[in-house]
Amino acid sequence: MDQQITFAGPWTVTVADEHLGEGPLTLRLRFIGTSGGDMDVDDPQAGFRVDADGADWAIALEGLIDAQPPIRAPLLSVHTFERARGWIVDIHTGDDLPPQFYNQHARMHLQCVCRDPEVQPLPAEPLYDFSIPEGRHG
Repeated sequence: MDQQITFAGPWTVTVADEHLGEGPLTLRLRFIGTSGGDMDVDDPQAGFRVDADGADWAIALEGLIDAQPPIRAPLLSVHTFERARGWIVDIHTGDDLPPQFYNQHARMHLQCVCRDPEVQPLPAEPLYDFSIPEGRHG
């Protein structure tokens, strides 16, 4: 498990699911080293979406309880490629969360989709506006 997940290039990051539980825990989603600068989002709700870009940037998730120092959550990433959507990285909070997260039952699932045109899928529309008739050809 990683403390942060590193990316390169343009990505769209969406909070696919979150559960904050009860109590004083605040989840902070951190974007570190993006071309637009660092960004922190406290308690992002499902559906929250941001476009991030940069040569070398990262996502981290922290738990905040009152005035205590932030606690980094371990993250698990799963990479897939879908023909219709391209390169996708699903990020989940890991199973070995610090006890402060368990006490609050805090979880988060992020879905990151690459926007780099070099790894995006081919368009679904036909590339040509004609078809070859059926039958013998040559």
